[in-house]
Amino acid sequence: MPPGDAMASACGLRRLTHRLLDVGRTIGFVRLAWTVPCWLVRREFLVTVKDLSGPLPPLARGTNVAWRRLAAAEIPRLLAESPTLTETEVWRRLREGQECWVGWAGDIPAHWRWETSVEAYFPYLHRGVRPLDGDRWIVEVYTHPSRRRRGLYAAATVAAMHRARERGHRRLIGLIAAWNASARRIAERELQRSVIGTVGYWTIGPWRQPLVRGRVRLDDQGRVPLEEDARPHAPVA
Repeated sequence: MPPGDAMASACGLRRLTHRLLDVGRTIGFVRLAWTVPCWLVRREFLVTVKDLSGPLPPLARGTNVAWRRLAAAEIPRLLAESPTLTETEVWRRLREGQECWVGWAGDIPAHWRWETSVEAYFPYLHRGVRPLDGDRWIVEVYTHPSRRRRGLYAAATVAAMHRARERGHRRLIGLIAAWNASARRIAERELQRSVIGTVGYWTIGPWRQPLVRGRVRLDDQGRVPLEEDARPHAPVA
């Protein structure tokens, strides 16, 4: 194996190992043992929608986290504390028009999230997403292990709601892995987001079959838009 391929393979293995440990800490390692085999075959994400025309949860106050859009000079520090990100992927997202918002606790990126209002590629879906007029999509979020269970995910999502409405967006849309029950509880109970469908795929080896339910659809190019009237009034169980 060429040295470059070996290095890429090692980096990929480290990212996979980190993701597995991360999931294990979230759902418990006993549950992880049967979640992983299912996930290897059926990868499904809940699609959540927040209608921004109604009341929004209040912004968090009095935190010791400084929120700002990622600057180029801050990328090395972000990568140093984010095992699942690569420099290539960060720059790809930025070129695509995505925005990265980071909550800094000193020099630690305590929480980061990628958002977009333009067509974007979602690597974990293996397909693009096409936001409709007025849509704001949350691409990916991550909370540093040392800063978890402190409400950062909820606070950052509320800030994203207010930021999106100030820019004239009508819906904030996000994805939650189907196994992540705790994230779903926070989304529905604290953030008043509703599940309106699912998107993902079945996979066995190189074979991959789209998995779409509820008021989610694929366009003729395989991208994911939501129905225009997909409002959070009829959640999917």
